[in-house]
Amino acid sequence: MQLNAGSKLADAQFLAHSLKGAAANLGMNRLRKAADAGERALRAKTALNTDLISELQAASREAIAAAEKLAAG
Repeated sequence: MQLNAGSKLADAQFLAHSLKGAAANLGMNRLRKAADAGERALRAKTALNTDLISELQAASREAIAAAEKLAAG
């Protein structure tokens, strides 16, 4: 399958939307908000700025740490 710029953008939008939904279902509000901002930027065909990328990374690390803590009991 060959990807073009349009399909890559659609894939990124889908992933951001899926991440937003999963984060919302798990009560990970910081990650949900960051994913929502990313999804909105992608739908507007706006580049993700460094602040948003940093927030997505930090929110992801926070969510992973919370999940690891739960798994450890």
